Amino acid sequence: MTVTNRVITPGMFIGKEGPDIISFGSGQPDLEPPFDIGDVLLNFNKFKYGKVGGEDELKSRLREYVKSEFGQGVEQDYIVVTNGASEALDLALRRISLRSDGSRVLLTKPYYYSYPELVKINHMVPVYTDANIDLEDVKEKSETADAMIINSPANPTGSTLEKDVLRAIQEITEDNSCVLISDEVYHSLTYETEHYSPKGENVVTINSFSKTYSLCGYRVGYVFSQDADFMAGILGIKAHSSMNTNLLSQKVALECLSVPKEHIMDNREIFRMRRDHIYRWIKELNLEIEKPGGAFYVLPKVGDSMKMAEDLFFDYNVITYPGEWFGAEGYLRLSFALPIEKIDEGMRRIKSYIDIL
Repeated sequence: MTVTNRVITPGMFIGKEGPDIISFGSGQPDLEPPFDIGDVLLNFNKFKYGKVGGEDELKSRLREYVKSEFGQGVEQDYIVVTNGASEALDLALRRISLRSDGSRVLLTKPYYYSYPELVKINHMVPVYTDANIDLEDVKEKSETADAMIINSPANPTGSTLEKDVLRAIQEITEDNSCVLISDEVYHSLTYETEHYSPKGENVVTINSFSKTYSLCGYRVGYVFSQDADFMAGILGIKAHSSMNTNLLSQKVALECLSVPKEHIMDNREIFRMRRDHIYRWIKELNLEIEKPGGAFYVLPKVGDSMKMAEDLFFDYNVITYPGEWFGAEGYLRLSFALPIEKIDEGMRRIKSYIDIL
């Protein structure tokens, strides 16, 4: 194809498909949802406004889910159902930003590319610590931060934090009166260890149905905390911004919570096999990489990742995300949420590109 403008942006790849495009881009499962959603659609007849914080039946089931999956007992009123995890995160940051102008938010680097942007949109200042956690650095920087965001398993690295590290971060941030926002949308995709969710009065947990149940386009997430005042603030903001979350999506989410856990475990094994497969490919290409312990991303070191991502898209019809978008210059993020045969085809194209460098 003849292209005069070879600039890529995150927004141009979200939802992008094509007959000859291999996308290692957007982090969305290719697996089917766990039941026939058509049955829900046929029987759905609720078209008036719903409750701002979420429908009672869904929140009641979420309370049980939070207790069993995250080991946390929270009141039903302290759970707010949102338009995906993205809105949940935005609401939490808005709540913090209202406390004082110019609040500081501590992020681990590399980070999910929306984190610093959401911090700045909410008139706050991002500060950084390394994703390979140095607890002394976290302690020092959280003393002057109003919040810290952690993401385990992480996007873009797929790395997971050990239980003792997560506990230490929670204790440090609590001592420093710093809100700990724990983004756990990949909690069901850990390959080496059991997932651990930090707990405490200062913890605000973000989750979603998108990754676990293949419902990215339905936009259902939720946020919960033991801090009643914080959650009341979130509810008040949502009432004036988006109001209720899509009611049909909430009904679909409710059905997901009845799916046997074996389904989730089977999907995890599929992603584990894909991880091992793409990892072997990357090692054969002699690229430096750490094997991810969770999520569905790999982050190999490639050199000029921005040029590589642009060339791969415009010349090879392969979508990848440059590490610059995640604070990881020189690295390339690839999602392995696609079938093995597409992984193979995409990696063959990447090999062809590398071979002519």
